[in-house]
Amino acid sequence: MISIKHLKGKSSKVVKYLNAERERDRTTDYYRDRDAPARWVGAGAAELGLAGEVDNSVLAQMLEGHLPNGADLTGRGNKSVRRMGTDLTISAPKSVSIIALANGDERILKAWDESVAVAAKVIEREIITARLGHAGAELQHTNKMVAAAFRHEDARTVGGKADPDLHTHLVVLNTTQRQDGTWSGMNLDFGRQNKLMHLADFAAKAHLAQRLQEMGYAVYRTQHGFEIEGITRENIEATSRRKG
Repeated sequence: MISIKHLKGKSSKVVKYLNAERERDRTTDYYRDRDAPARWVGAGAAELGLAGEVDNSVLAQMLEGHLPNGADLTGRGNKSVRRMGTDLTISAPKSVSIIALANGDERILKAWDESVAVAAKVIEREIITARLGHAGAELQHTNKMVAAAFRHEDARTVGGKADPDLHTHLVVLNTTQRQDGTWSGMNLDFGRQNKLMHLADFAAKAHLAQRLQEMGYAVYRTQHGFEIEGITRENIEATSRRKG
């Protein structure tokens, strides 16, 4: 399941949280000094000349509504309550986290990043829209998402210990480019498009399951996706101390 959190407040705090969690990942035994830099995602990001590793200062400015091309979205709507973006957290099945992190199969990390990219494509194609017309009554599909993907590898600690928990924060910024070339606020309404949220999650897990099987892993279906054969329910519960 993809969890959703709308981002408001100070951009510096958002950026600090996303990076602080990555730094915490590096303290876990199973992290093994891997580097997982945040990456720009989406055709909108490419349109703005953003590619590769995320520059935190650029991200902070964009969360505030200042785009690299000089566009300023801060005057749109009530600045005090302006939504900076939306954090879509995409999580791997627990057995995948165990094999990839605790058992050290780094091939799975690459497959996971690919799977997140698959979900991002669905979101960009089906859900990213801009509002047009009187009172924003018309929705226009833009196919131009501006997002930053932060891969994290553990859950928040319980009793001073962290469990393996492979997940990615896809931070979708509140901006998109309309078909006429204008940059404006972005409409991301999963509340009305719940099926599309499930579609994005399903697409990611389907890709991941296929890649795992190509690596030689056997998988079995569960209510919300799949798990890897050989990882028992006891293994999963033992590394799932944080609930919710």
